[in-house]
Amino acid sequence: MCGFVPLVGKAARKSMARTIRQRNRGRRINLGFRGPATVVDPVVPGWINYDGRFYKSELMNFLEQQINPFLVK
Repeated sequence: MCGFVPLVGKAARKSMARTIRQRNRGRRINLGFRGPATVVDPVVPGWINYDGRFYKSELMNFLEQQINPFLVK
């Protein structure tokens, strides 16, 4: 029996993490309450629509691990 689960590749995940780190560089105190969402908002929905088409829960867990620490800071 052979199965196939289309996941986001390692290279794509590294690229996503790099992009999130670059956009979230430093503490942005001047952004206010909704400000951090505007920093990551342009790219994340595209990733969810494209890469999360088949196995969205895996992608969402990855994005939570990458974005939540920035929001907590």
